[in-house]
Formats: sequence, structure tokens, C-alpha cells
Amino acid sequence: MHFAFTEEQIALRDAVRDALPAISPPERVRACWGAPVGELWTDLADLGLLAIEAPEAAGGMDLNAIDWVLPVEETGRHATPGPLIETLAAIPALPDDLVESVVTGEQRVAVLVAGEPALDADIADVLLRIDGDRLERVHGADLTPRPTIDRCRRLFTVEGGNAETLTASGRELSGQAVFDRAALAASAQLIGLSRAMLDRTVEYAKSRQQFGKAIGSFQAVQHPLADALMQISFAAPAVYRAAWSMDSGHISMAKALASDAAWRTTRVALQAHGAVAYTTEYDLHLWMKRALALASAWGGARWHRARIAPSLLPPKRQTRPDPVREQSSTGEHHA
Repeated sequence: MHFAFTEEQIALRDAVRDALPAISPPERVRACWGAPVGELWTDLADLGLLAIEAPEAAGGMDLNAIDWVLPVEETGRHATPGPLIETLAAIPALPDDLVESVVTGEQRVAVLVAGEPALDADIADVLLRIDGDRLERVHGADLTPRPTIDRCRRLFTVEGGNAETLTASGRELSGQAVFDRAALAASAQLIGLSRAMLDRTVEYAKSRQQFGKAIGSFQAVQHPLADALMQISFAAPAVYRAAWSMDSGHISMAKALASDAAWRTTRVALQAHGAVAYTTEYDLHLWMKRALALASAWGGARWHRARIAPSLLPPKRQTRPDPVREQSSTGEHHA
């Protein structure tokens, strides 16, 4: 078995990697604070990111999750804003007549879990709600803005409205499948965010002087950076494995490890940079805040570990009666 990405998958990642510095530079990310993603979203659609898994008849590439996991990781490296996670999760679930307009960026998709807020719900043409294993399209809901740590993530509470079960090609679709796809895409972005924070912190540690030496020469800085690198290195293969199998258990493992890696790397980056990392003028916080937000979105590490725990632990043993103890307790003894 060949445990590696194909040349075509690497080429697709490289194409996205080359294009994103112009599409999603820090100043353009900042422009999305509190405002809908405008031309940047059109640029992502023109790049083909939204069409990777769409059928060819709808203008897509007709590929699958293992093909988009690396490009999505690259969007994390650039803190690319917008509902990319939700769109990729929903594409296979959309009715055929909607797919073409979504992959071109003409229509927007918002996806939420029942009781949770939705990203960019106010500008969404299609609002999907996951309620258990049921996937619904919601019309006419009341939206209330919600505060969020990442100002690029515009969240809204969704209440009321009319709901209809979403079908595509006459087939009722699973809400759980859409949730898993969103968790996988969030995991991929978290890996990219973590790599970007670590790279920036290493470069900073090489140039920042303290006591006449670069702080990167101190073990107190080196060891936490090495720990962060190790955690990312363990999480990334789990994400790729989950994309290959699309198994719920593997996706939960990937999301738990990616969330942990993002938390660790965020803390290390903040400690190594010191006070400058707290300032909004410094670009690092664009990655840190996105990482903290996504680490909890689509299930945090603790939630996903609890989800897969029953499949990892042996079934509870049925305790058999102890005849000796029972006899002792009743005063009955046998020779």
C-alpha cells in the first residue's frame, strides 16, 4: 500500500500555496473584521477551492476529501477567512441545482449544529441545520449576532424559521456526515494554522535578542518549540488518515489531536513573542485567534475523545457472583 499523496494532489496543494499569498495576505484578512468576505471569497472560488469535490456536471473537479485536505491546510497557513469549512462540508449534500452556483461563489452556504451559532448566516443563501442525523434547510429564521474571539468569524444565533429535510437526487442525507466533513476541514485548517504560528515563532526566536543572544539559543525557548513541533507532527498524519478513510472515529481522533496541537502552539507562540503578540497591530494574533476559535468549533478535543471512547475501551465486564463471599455473608459454610 502506498502511504503518500499522489503527484496530482501535491500539485493541487502547490497551486493553492502559490496563489494564497496574494489572495489572503494579512491586510486582506484584517479587512474582513466585522464585515462579510467579499472579493476574497470570489478569488477562492476562481482558484477552484470550492469546486474540488463538486461533480464535473456542476463545474467541479469530482475529487474527494483526500484531495482537498492539503489545500485546506494551506488556507490555515494564511488564516484565510470565510465559510470554507462549511461550504466543503455541505457540497455533497446540496441539491444538484444549487451546487453550480455555490462552487462559483454566487451563492453562500451556512451550516450549524442545532443550538449552536452559524458562521456568516446573515449573508447565506442556503442555511443548513444539523439536528442529530437529520439535515435540514432552514428558511426565514431570526438571526442574532454573537460575540467571538476571532473578528473574522461572524457568528449568529439561529432561531425559529421553517425547516425542510434536505434531499439531493431524491436521497435523504445524513447530518452526521456533514458534521464529520466540517470537523475534518477544521482539523486541516488547524494544522495549517499551527504550522504557520510555529514557523513565525522560530523566525522571531532567531532574531529577537536578549542578554546579547538570540532567544532561540535558550533551552527555555527551544524545548517548548520542539514540543509544539512534535504535537503537530503527530496530529497531521491523523488528519490525512481521516481524509483517506472518512471514518467518524478517525475524524474525531484527528480533530482532537489537531485541536490539542493548535492550543499548544498558540501558547508557545504567545510566550516566545511576549507582550508584542497581544497587540492587534502584530499579525501573529490573526493566527492565534483563529486557532483558538477552530479548536472549539465542530467539537473540541474533549468532546471528540468522549465520542470515540466507547469504541476504544473494552465493554464493561459483568461481575459474576462470588459463591464463597455469598456463603460467608449468610453464615453458610461447607467443608
